[in-house]
Amino acid sequence: MPCQRRNTFRIGTFVVVKVLVLSIFVNIYFSFFFIGKIHRNASFFDDVTENDCTSPTTGRPPRGPTNQSSGRCDPSDILVAIKSGGSNQRYRHRRNLWRNSICAHNYQQYGIQYRFMIGLPIKHNIDINGHNQAARDTSEEIDDALALRNESKTFRDIQILPIRDIYEELYLKTIHVLDWLNQEARGPLVVIHDDEYCASVDELLSLCHEAVSDVDNSHIFAGTYLWSEAKYEEQRAFDGSFSPYFSGAILVFSTDLIKNVMEDEDTMYAGIWASHAEDLQVGRWVDKQNKLNETAPVRIIERPKLLVTVPEPIIINIDKLKTCKPIQTSAQCMKEAIYLGEFSAPDECAKLTAGNPACTDTFMFSSTQLDW
Repeated sequence: MPCQRRNTFRIGTFVVVKVLVLSIFVNIYFSFFFIGKIHRNASFFDDVTENDCTSPTTGRPPRGPTNQSSGRCDPSDILVAIKSGGSNQRYRHRRNLWRNSICAHNYQQYGIQYRFMIGLPIKHNIDINGHNQAARDTSEEIDDALALRNESKTFRDIQILPIRDIYEELYLKTIHVLDWLNQEARGPLVVIHDDEYCASVDELLSLCHEAVSDVDNSHIFAGTYLWSEAKYEEQRAFDGSFSPYFSGAILVFSTDLIKNVMEDEDTMYAGIWASHAEDLQVGRWVDKQNKLNETAPVRIIERPKLLVTVPEPIIINIDKLKTCKPIQTSAQCMKEAIYLGEFSAPDECAKLTAGNPACTDTFMFSSTQLDW
């Protein structure tokens, strides 16, 4: 080829080739630039598809169209936020039970995306008048944060929220959860539930079909038990008004309803109007959007069978079992089947193994290799 014999080029040929090479370089540069822009704007679901459930994007990508108007209801478009805590072993144990339960199996079988919503651990009282720039986390908070970080890297199903996990401020955590759902959801429905439960997939699909087939362009707000009227004074707002709300164990929303709630600046000032109970506050936010948007009314749907409880493992008395003896030492399993959590002794692990129908009569235990 001529390009291999540069000493035979004439000046004109050299200039033409140089211009062509420069043009190709510019085109390649801008192609990668726009590809990079598209990748940086990818949604949570794109990350899940490409990277096998990697953490969601930290930025706020442009909101894409939902499937509500398309008449399409794909279970993999449903996004579930699971409320959990990060401050002690009890919550980690509950998450491990959930991961090994029929709940996780059903969600994964239908491709339903989910994340545990967890705030940062806190164990100390906060002095609101303090101004200590040298303040630091306590040793317990650091231990909890390290355990949470390790758990997040292991299972890749945790979303850390930029807020301290304080029960009295659960309504603020709920705002962060709704904001995350608003950023990441692409389908017609989003779900919030506690880590002791999951949603019935059949009920979810039924609600999903209602959402996409609705000709009135209405929004859906669903749950298991509806407070349709005030039974106690604490259920009323400070002005004496009442908004219907569902008990907070599980809530289902149309995606566009969440969008409207989060775009309303009054949502952030929730404490001005009513108490901090998050389920009561959610009812107020939804009720306000229902009154503001006459062209898109909110349909309140009570579904008693929507909630499924995570079954507790059967604990068997270890004394009635055969002696727990090692069959092999100094070895790691080729493949981990079910992670049961952290235990102080093999007998404790044996109890849970014996009571789990998914387990055989063998398990792996290590007192030193905690990452196993």
